[in-house]
Amino acid sequence: MGPNLEADIGYMAGKIWRYLDAKGETRIRDLPKALVAEREMVCMGIGWLAREAKLDFGKQGGHDTVRLRR
Repeated sequence: MGPNLEADIGYMAGKIWRYLDAKGETRIRDLPKALVAEREMVCMGIGWLAREAKLDFGKQGGHDTVRLRR
């Protein structure tokens, strides 16, 4: 994380959005590895997008999932 946490979170939110746009519904636990990012930063990016009402959440095989709201 850099000196500007808010910018870092916004950057991560953009990475998550692009990933979900390309791959579709994804298990939340798989995102840090897929994005090569720290779990905490991924969670903050998800929170950013969720607050903007850009995500839908669900369950798949007992795992929490996330996808872009269309």
